[in-house]
Amino acid sequence: MKSISKIIYIATKNKDRFKNMVESLRLINKNIKLRSINRYMPEYKETGKNSKENAKLKAKYYFIFKKNNLITEDDSIYFNNLPKEKQPGHLIKNFIQSIGKSQKKWKKFFSEYKIKKGKIIKYFCFISSENKKIKCCKVEIPFVLKIISPIKKLSNFLNNFIIPIGFHNTLTQMSKKEKTAFRKKYITPVLKKLLKNLI
Repeated sequence: MKSISKIIYIATKNKDRFKNMVESLRLINKNIKLRSINRYMPEYKETGKNSKENAKLKAKYYFIFKKNNLITEDDSIYFNNLPKEKQPGHLIKNFIQSIGKSQKKWKKFFSEYKIKKGKIIKYFCFISSENKKIKCCKVEIPFVLKIISPIKKLSNFLNNFIIPIGFHNTLTQMSKKEKTAFRKKYITPVLKKLLKNLI
């Protein structure tokens, strides 16, 4: 029987996302070999209709280059009370840029639509070097909103507002211990299911 490679490539060029994925996977298996994709590799252009489709397309795209076990992630966000046509969904970057990083504008936006809660939907997709099949898993992270820290970077805006249900701090304010608890509650069970035949 052909032995399965114990290396997993994390298909992202985003340093924070790579670090978060590594931390989550290490909670499942400390000995698994994790690698980043080459930073000179052509960037995948997100053309999917939703976050699941984007995660799958990224897996197919980067597997062409690596030919090895590879995992991808893509997110969507939805706010309560916000009309369907105004929901960010998987177009998070466009949505953030449309409002900007003014704390005043975000407070006005949340107040106008009486937004207090929402959910993040994450899709993780894994493609195996053994059978080249793609498997995907979904996780929903419900949250409450509270603007309690300055918005320094648009790319980190979610971390400034969102307090996952079951926790007391935003992801920015969480201690290392709290982040580990967050990963164990929401992320690692999904990754463990996705990678059960490998780790």
